[in-house]
Amino acid sequence: MEQSISAPRDPAFIRIAAAIKEDILEGRLLSGTSLIEADLVDVYGVSRNTLREALQLLRQQGLVSQEPSKSVRVKRLSLAEVRDVFIVRHLLEPGALRGRTAAPDGWLDRLGDVIHAEGEAIAAADWPGVARQSLRFHQEIVSLHGSAILDRMFSLIAAQLSLVFIAGKGAQAFHEPWLAREAEMYRLLQQGEWDAAADRLELYLTDSEAVLSTLV
Repeated sequence: MEQSISAPRDPAFIRIAAAIKEDILEGRLLSGTSLIEADLVDVYGVSRNTLREALQLLRQQGLVSQEPSKSVRVKRLSLAEVRDVFIVRHLLEPGALRGRTAAPDGWLDRLGDVIHAEGEAIAAADWPGVARQSLRFHQEIVSLHGSAILDRMFSLIAAQLSLVFIAGKGAQAFHEPWLAREAEMYRLLQQGEWDAAADRLELYLTDSEAVLSTLV
């Protein structure tokens, strides 16, 4: 879990928060993992004060939690939080597709790149990578709104969702059906069937919420 921290112009606590967030997204720090301050100071090569600022930022982002008199842990989403996430997703994602007749230049190509990357991740049995590319697919859909605020909002939601994705035993059976449905939506979008793709996305989100709700 050694890190090479980039973007030196950012404050140190932001860079450390980004490094810890990456370890969460990559499956190196799993939901429920205790984050021991003394260990993290050594791993990330920072002071305790900087680390505490980074963890505070991650708490604000909903990625770590701390109960009174207990250590900081990688957050476990509650059922209510999963439901909240999907309320937002139902508002954001299908509406980005419905009623459209065309995509911005290069958008379908980027979506196609995601589908290709998903296939490569499956072939490599890289399940954190599969989850990351799947969320990237949905991030691209949200980007059709043309709103930097919504893009940032969904980026945070995607990070929170990664906390409940399966990365170990059973990951292939969990992920592959969703990727097949994303590929189907991509084909519909290529054909200009925007409303049909939005309908598929509504069903996808409903089914996804039902499955993820059983994992928390």
